[in-house]
Amino acid sequence: PSGATPSGTTPSGATPSGATPSGTKLARIGALHAEQHFEYFRPILAGEVLTLTERAGLNWTKSSKSGGSLVFEERFHDYCSADTGEVVVTARFVSVLPVPAPASEA
Repeated sequence: PSGATPSGTTPSGATPSGATPSGTKLARIGALHAEQHFEYFRPILAGEVLTLTERAGLNWTKSSKSGGSLVFEERFHDYCSADTGEVVVTARFVSVLPVPAPASEA
């Protein structure tokens, strides 16, 4: 991939997108990434260490045009200053799981 070193990593040491998976398991097979938003409460300082706290948001269901349903799940990641505990950035993620319509009995 573009920008990758011979070892298969980028100059920063990160594995490029599309390379060998990290081993992270998906919460649900078939779930799709729907939205992502970031809210910054102040600038992140160079060298600042942030800690991550994950929390659940809302869950809701909508009917799909195919007769099935779409199950939405919202998650929040709060990035806090390791020194003060102050929330610096909150990330909001929404995923959607398509659920097919039940098979009709013939």
